[in-house]
Amino acid sequence: MRKIIFFLQLFILSILLSCSNDEELNVPPSSVSGIEAEVISETRVKISWEASEDPNGDDVTYTVIVNGTLIENKTSNTSLELDVTEFLPLSNRQLKEVIARGTGLELSISITAFDSESNVSEETEVKRYVFINRAPGDFDFVQIDFNLFNYDFITLEWSPATDADNDILSYDVFINDDPLVEDYIIGSNNFNSNGSISVNYNFRDLIEDEFIIKIVANDRSGGTKEITRAFNFRATDVDLGTISLPYNESQDYEFSDNETDRKIGYNFTLETATGISITDFTNNKSFILTRKDNNQFINSGGTKLNVESLEPGDYYLEIQEDFRNVQSGTFSLNFRNATETDVNLGVLSSPFSGTESLEVLNSEPDNVIVFEFEAVGTARYTFTTNASVSMTLFDENRNFLNSSFGSNFTGIIRNSQKYFLEIRNQSFSRISESVNINVNPVNIINESENLGTINTPFNRNYEYDTTSSTNGVNRISFNINTNATYTIETIVANYDTFLRLYDSNGVQLNSDDDGGQGALSRIVGSLQPGSYVIEVAGFSGNRGNGVVSVNLN
Repeated sequence: MRKIIFFLQLFILSILLSCSNDEELNVPPSSVSGIEAEVISETRVKISWEASEDPNGDDVTYTVIVNGTLIENKTSNTSLELDVTEFLPLSNRQLKEVIARGTGLELSISITAFDSESNVSEETEVKRYVFINRAPGDFDFVQIDFNLFNYDFITLEWSPATDADNDILSYDVFINDDPLVEDYIIGSNNFNSNGSISVNYNFRDLIEDEFIIKIVANDRSGGTKEITRAFNFRATDVDLGTISLPYNESQDYEFSDNETDRKIGYNFTLETATGISITDFTNNKSFILTRKDNNQFINSGGTKLNVESLEPGDYYLEIQEDFRNVQSGTFSLNFRNATETDVNLGVLSSPFSGTESLEVLNSEPDNVIVFEFEAVGTARYTFTTNASVSMTLFDENRNFLNSSFGSNFTGIIRNSQKYFLEIRNQSFSRISESVNINVNPVNIINESENLGTINTPFNRNYEYDTTSSTNGVNRISFNINTNATYTIETIVANYDTFLRLYDSNGVQLNSDDDGGQGALSRIVGSLQPGSYVIEVAGFSGNRGNGVVSVNLN
């Protein structure tokens, strides 16, 4: 019986051994390792781990539990993302306070690996710490203003950034990477609900290229949000190249809505000295002309800009809208020699009377016409025109002699030499008129001068000097044999004059202080045959010299 049982055991063992040789046993996957947790944004966390190894090459999935909560069940991925807000066991108010200052959150992470044969690895459990904070939200620029005259001052305003954590935000403001303001808190410098700063900053060197203004909102727990705006003051500039003379062209311009500085620039190069004239009567704007190599200011104007002479070099013409309501327009740009329209009258011998054309075009670079003439001896000159002009007289060395604003210009020439009469257009439109020129001899009289009996018509000019006269008075006596009308006036003087007219008995017939031009005197009336005396004096005893005109008809 024992032999039978022994042989039965040997038979069963042999069967088992043969089965183990024919089929290999399936082994569970390895435990998970390398578990990490990192904040990717605000309260969102990424959990990752290294893939489990399966000896049998089976597909592996993972079950992930965080703080006792099943997050993933049998996922084939080796990472996942989740919002960890639910793991902060706080009220809404406490949650905001914790997140506002930032908090370290402990995460208990448990990961188990499964193979396709339902074999299970050993559970891997680790603890990881993450720092929770939500970054500031959106905000935007409200207004940006630049000092466009000196390019040295900037004013910025922006809306406050939103912040889900109710953080107290600070702001850093940059132009390119250069800080303008750091750690600014809204309300710290005013009662405005927006951010607002005004800073002195020289940005002239930046305007030739694009530059960036950036504002960064900081919650001071690592969260940031930034906004930027790019500026390019030269984006709409026009390159006119090298100017070929003569040049007379019209330039169209347009201020687009995104024109940063409401200015349009024109670059040009001159190889020859010339004058320039710019006109635009259609819009409110200003022109500014500078030399580029040294930023030298040349001239500026509104509807017109004139420069008598520009040296060779590189220039920048800027057209600026004064009132932000002009969208487009056209201006005339002219380059030519300012002396082309000047007139040489030659020798003007006394007496002389003539008329010359006076035309000052909008394209006149210096807005001036110069009449050159040569005088012989002492004479009185008179220039009259109906145009709105100013007139200035210079000697041959360009020394100033006299000037007048108005249509009538008169004075005394005492030396035989060349003279230059400069007539300047005082209006914003072209002048097409004429100028009347009169040169008459001047007689020099003593303190007391007797003209004897004179015949009408009579028209003479007398140069006098009361500075050393008795009582500061010069007297001119004369006789007439017929009835006559008279006009007696001081036409040139370096002081405030006074005129009186007496009859032969010393009775005063007429007098005047300022009836002439400015402080000059003028008396008008009629005379019967007889003897008369003209007395040339000064108001309140003033003394000086001048020219008195005696006209009898």
